[in-house]
Amino acid sequence: KKRLVCLTLDDPIPETPLHGLETIWANDVCVGFVRSTAYGFSTNQMIAYGYVDAPEGKALKPKAFTDWLKSQKFQIGDKLEKRDATFRQKCVFDPSNDRVKGNYS
Repeated sequence: KKRLVCLTLDDPIPETPLHGLETIWANDVCVGFVRSTAYGFSTNQMIAYGYVDAPEGKALKPKAFTDWLKSQKFQIGDKLEKRDATFRQKCVFDPSNDRVKGNYS
């Protein structure tokens, strides 16, 4: 019923960093909470990991849950303000594993 998701803030240099326990909103419905955050200096983005509830609390198959996540407009609630965020299905840094393979270009 819950899934760990990765979100990045759309603002490349946020005025204030995230600290964790912020709310996660999908199409103006609160669907979860941020559990861990960090600034990715290699990607110049604020990265947040959190757990998102399935729509209407129903259990979904993994592909259906992923399709639902891709179709949502995400925001992270921080200090009474909602900040636009993007769902990341793959790793934010080196999603194609080129660096592991020795390709640094």
